[in-house]
Amino acid sequence: MADDLVIISRVASRFKEAIVFPRETYVPKEHRNKPLTPEGTDLVIWTWEENGVPYGVAFAGKANKPIWNYRFRNEQERNRRIDETVKSRRLTVERKEQELKERREYQHPYKEGDIFYTSWGYDQTNVDFYQVTEVKGKMLLLREISGRTADEKESVGVEYVVPAKGHFIGGVIKAIPKGPGVKIEGHYGTLWEGKPVYQTAGGYGH
Repeated sequence: MADDLVIISRVASRFKEAIVFPRETYVPKEHRNKPLTPEGTDLVIWTWEENGVPYGVAFAGKANKPIWNYRFRNEQERNRRIDETVKSRRLTVERKEQELKERREYQHPYKEGDIFYTSWGYDQTNVDFYQVTEVKGKMLLLREISGRTADEKESVGVEYVVPAKGHFIGGVIKAIPKGPGVKIEGHYGTLWEGKPVYQTAGGYGH
C-alpha cells in the first residue's frame, strides 16, 4: 500500500510539472488589461501594482510559460528588467529572421551525379551512399546506391568504403538542402569528395 502511494505521488508530481497554464492565469483578473507588445519583438508583458508593489510577467513567442514572473522592489527595477528583456529579444528575433531569410534564399551548388554519404549508428558506424539523379530547382532527387570496400589499409574491426556509382538499391528520395550538405532520411548527408569513408567492419558491431 505504501509503495502504491509513493508511485501515485510521483505520477501526480510529474503531471503537475507538465501542466502549462494559459497566459492570463499569471495575471490577477483585475489587472488583465492590454499588455505591452514592444515593437521589433514577439514579447507580451503585463505589469501591475498591488499595495504599491510592482509586479510583472513576460512571455515570448507563442509560449504559455513565462520567461520571467517577478515581484519587484521598485518601479526602476521593473523598468530595467523590461528594457533588458526587450533588447535581448530584439536581437534574437533579428537573428531568427536573418537565418530564415538565408535559408529561403540559399541556392545549393549540387548537380546530377553528385554523391552524398551518411554516417550513423550506435556502438558502430554505418555508411550509406546516395546519388543525385535529378535536380528540380532547389529540390534534389536522390537514390541510395551500394558501396564497396576500398583498397585501404584497415585496422581490426575497421573498413573503408566507396560508392558504386549507378548501382541503385533504393527508390527516389526528395530532399531540399538548407545549407552545406542535406538531410536524408533523418541523417545528415555530406557531399562525397572521392576519399574512402570509415565504417565499422562487418561482424564487429552490435
